Amino acid sequence: MTAVQVQRASHVLDVYLENRLDFPISYPNAQAAMFLVGFWPALALAARRELPVLGRGLALGAAAGLGGGWLMAQSKGGGVGIAASTIVVLAVSRRRLRLVPPLAIVAALVGASFLPLTAPFRDTAIGAVHRAAAAELSVMAAAVLLGVAYAYADRRLTLSEWTANRIGYAALLLVVAAISTGCTVFYASVHDPGDFFAAKWETFKRMPSVESGTSHFTSLGSNRYDFWRVSLDEFRRHPLAGVGARGFRAAYLQQRRSPETPARAHSLELDTLMETGIVGFVLLAAALVLAVAAFARRARDDLVALGALGAFTCWLAHASIDWTWTFPALCLPLFALVGTAAAPAAAPTLARRASYPLALGAAALAIGGFGLPWLSAHYVRVALSGAADPQAAIDRARSLDPLSVDPLLAEWALAPSARAGIPPLVEALRKEPRSADLLFALGRQERLAGDKAAARRTLRQALRLDPGDPDILAQLAKAR
Repeated sequence: MTAVQVQRASHVLDVYLENRLDFPISYPNAQAAMFLVGFWPALALAARRELPVLGRGLALGAAAGLGGGWLMAQSKGGGVGIAASTIVVLAVSRRRLRLVPPLAIVAALVGASFLPLTAPFRDTAIGAVHRAAAAELSVMAAAVLLGVAYAYADRRLTLSEWTANRIGYAALLLVVAAISTGCTVFYASVHDPGDFFAAKWETFKRMPSVESGTSHFTSLGSNRYDFWRVSLDEFRRHPLAGVGARGFRAAYLQQRRSPETPARAHSLELDTLMETGIVGFVLLAAALVLAVAAFARRARDDLVALGALGAFTCWLAHASIDWTWTFPALCLPLFALVGTAAAPAAAPTLARRASYPLALGAAALAIGGFGLPWLSAHYVRVALSGAADPQAAIDRARSLDPLSVDPLLAEWALAPSARAGIPPLVEALRKEPRSADLLFALGRQERLAGDKAAARRTLRQALRLDPGDPDILAQLAKAR
């Protein structure tokens, strides 16, 4: 569906962000991670001899499409996830040999389409986007046909245990030989490996002003080093309980060396260490270990459980260097998959007297936890889109989600005068008193209302939370 939408797009920005696919999630790295959640389960289904031939072909087409989607999003974190999960899957499974043919088919098809799938990075015209979508659809169609052919041949070919073991050993030797050859070529072509890695480390620590190269994969630079530096510094100051949930952004604004203002530390582990300390990190580690332990042993012989293990490993490796764990569209399918893999083969069923109340409780939790905030956001959009009575829509949004500041920001945006916009910002600051953004907005509003003394006080508070911010300094200069 994503490929079809990209094929029909009339403007690059509808489906791409900074020359990388971001539809439908709106963040390329999370988009790639969502695709990769299904990659190993699809490969596992394609390798299952018990499934119908057509089903295996469709599963292989899905795996190729998901791999191609990762290339369209050009996520380096996704590449780390694929590498880590491949090692884990092939090391754990006793049926690894069955995974090799479908994995090789997908790798060959996606690799052969690398240039058209990444073309929008080099050519920002809408035609390049359409060609990438066409290549993605072609990869899926070819994978389905090859998957059907492979499944048909696989049903008629039976290897003895002796032959299968010898093929497995040969494959292992080929992998070892490939790694050894790669290391040899590297050391022969690089004059000083120490200088080479030192230069790459310096490149990684800084965001490039302009990306060059054939794709996003060739650039290592980002501001992650600065994010991680602040996270570790704050953890050293607050090792036991951390600075508090959602505390990274406030701390980073005060210590940053980059112009970015991220809400997360771009690492699940470092974010947890900084915000919740050792206590939170131990709880997180226990949760992840227990989740894997519930199905890891079964993954040695069961390809479905193995697919879940591959998806979980890929997600965790990617989340260790990005903030993808915060996206429900990615994590809800992942943990549903993990729960399915962990379920026993003959699970006991609940009695009706227990199942109905539990179902109603789950529905109430879903409606209250997800439905009411969503409905509140809907009324905010209604108010901002020109409703006949915007204040009524704002009041309804506030009653549905009293913790959110979004209805107050909408009231501020629709205020008929500069002075009328001050009360909603003051109330929003009562909910989020350490928000530099809200303090900046209030200071600017006070300046526009003519109260320059109050504006200076408010803007100085904002500057303490975000030192050196050029927008705050500009407003402060105007308020003098």
